[in-house]
Amino acid sequence: MQTGFIFGILGALLLLIGVFVPLVSVPVYGGINLLQLQQPVAIALLLLAAAHLIFCINKVSWGLYATKIGILAAIGFGIYRGWDRITGNTNFISSLLKPIVKIHWGTGLLAAGILILMAAAVPRAPVPPPKPEAPSQVPEVKEE
Repeated sequence: MQTGFIFGILGALLLLIGVFVPLVSVPVYGGINLLQLQQPVAIALLLLAAAHLIFCINKVSWGLYATKIGILAAIGFGIYRGWDRITGNTNFISSLLKPIVKIHWGTGLLAAGILILMAAAVPRAPVPPPKPEAPSQVPEVKEE
């Protein structure tokens, strides 16, 4: 198996799992996962990760690049819109909660999935064919 194929499947599986695990913990709300925080982004990410997994198994290269771009766009939009939802309000209660918002392992899982997917896209240098052996210096003995 090629490493890009393995990285592609591993990254897509990490993203599929990462949507459901806690991203952050807020004392009032408890653990929040991406599905609770940004449901449209989470559904888009689930669909794109599933499509990436299918494209990876079928080795459709244009689909792999398209889903990677879509995954990056969905995550970027989710970060842009979601962080403000957790800590962006300026009322008194949210200003007290800002220092105690804890990032959980789901954030790392999503980040690892994205990084592994991007590593799968890095082109590998072709392996040169083995060189033929040099003729030996020992003269051949002919039998008569």
